[in-house]
Amino acid sequence: MLDDYDNEIARFTLNHLSLLNSFYTIESGVKVFRLYSISKSHYDYVLIYLDDIQVGQINKNNLRIKNNKNRFVLYLLDEQKDIADLMTMFIIYLENYKYATRGEISYGTRSSWGWSYSKNNKFYDPTWTQTNFGTDGNAFD
Repeated sequence: MLDDYDNEIARFTLNHLSLLNSFYTIESGVKVFRLYSISKSHYDYVLIYLDDIQVGQINKNNLRIKNNKNRFVLYLLDEQKDIADLMTMFIIYLENYKYATRGEISYGTRSSWGWSYSKNNKFYDPTWTQTNFGTDGNAFD
């Protein structure tokens, strides 16, 4: 990402270490975030880590896709609220890179199920949103 003066303010990278081991990095200033993508049932999650601490999570409910419009929910701890715009840009990148349905015409709801079998599964804490935000993280209404 570049600012208005062509200075780099952030860099998104997809890192493939092996067939079942890949993750995104976002470098912004001195901070380097690692983002781990996993699928559980009809939910996709992107777990946001700074160092070894989870500081955020992006949720996507694949049963709530309507007319090819995906909906995402971003959770960030208060001490990381300054990266909300950066993570929103990452969601736009992710939507374009991973979920885009170019050339497809659809009307109605499309459902999708999946499970990831990667090394990223170890980073998923199903109680993280409940512990930090008082919600199960699966509410999209």
